[in-house]
Amino acid sequence: MDEEEAAFRKKRNAMILNAIGGTLLLTFEPQDPLLLGEEFEQRSKTLFDSLDKRRRRLVSYLRALPFDVIQSEFSERGFPTSPEQKEWFDRERFDMRRYEAKLTTWDMAQFDERTALADADYWSKVAYLTMDEAVLLSAGLNPSEHAIRALNRGSDRGKLDPATAFLRQRRDLFRRALDPGQNDLKLTPGKVLRWIRQVNLEVHPRFRCILETIERAEMSPQDVSSPPVTEMSSEIGRIDPREKTSMAKLLVLIAIDAYGYDPRANRSPIPNEIEGIAHRNGVGLTAETIRSYLRLGAEQLPTDWTKD
Repeated sequence: MDEEEAAFRKKRNAMILNAIGGTLLLTFEPQDPLLLGEEFEQRSKTLFDSLDKRRRRLVSYLRALPFDVIQSEFSERGFPTSPEQKEWFDRERFDMRRYEAKLTTWDMAQFDERTALADADYWSKVAYLTMDEAVLLSAGLNPSEHAIRALNRGSDRGKLDPATAFLRQRRDLFRRALDPGQNDLKLTPGKVLRWIRQVNLEVHPRFRCILETIERAEMSPQDVSSPPVTEMSSEIGRIDPREKTSMAKLLVLIAIDAYGYDPRANRSPIPNEIEGIAHRNGVGLTAETIRSYLRLGAEQLPTDWTKD
């Protein structure tokens, strides 16, 4: 198999997997592990192991197909165009839908980083938190309406799944300490952070960064002479593309040399580590933004680049 065929197969196989199972089949490990208790941690490991076996089986089938079949019997988006492949595809996708139906809201959050995980940039600017928002953020989750409904929803089987039980137990801790009168108080981030430090409560690193960023902002009010955020954003938007590429190259080289970043890896914890460093120093950067710059920088590396 030559390099051109290998590259084509890799891209087409990824599109086929996406058409069958979406991010469930394209996510190899939790990007930012949630803090939902030991039982959920074990469940998560079992889930990803199961998906890895399923993915390997599908890829094995696709690799066995002749190259001309991959080229002609699947569209660029990964959908089948021949009766034979459609029969296989429909069977696998139906089985994948049944598998997905058994997963909980918290299971699925691991595959939806954009909307299901806490947005540090947004939440580090809020003046107060509701009880449910604080509890979900403490686990690394985005407190969306969907997540809040899942937290408060009962179980049809009379028994809560371990992650929901963990969250409700944590909410009881938060309530006893921060709202003992159950008055639905609005919690100030500073009060939440002081209590977390006082009792040494383990919370998701992203939530701690959010609270500490707010704390630093309250201790060091913004200089009134600083340009408005909208003006700064406008200036950033006018950065020369060549300058942006140069910054991306610089970032990826530092990440490789100082943090062991591997540009070839499908998933890497380095963007989250850099995000944590940024927030600890009062800089609002999301892992998604960092990851996009690392990808841009990686594209500029020599084609024969290898990690020493």
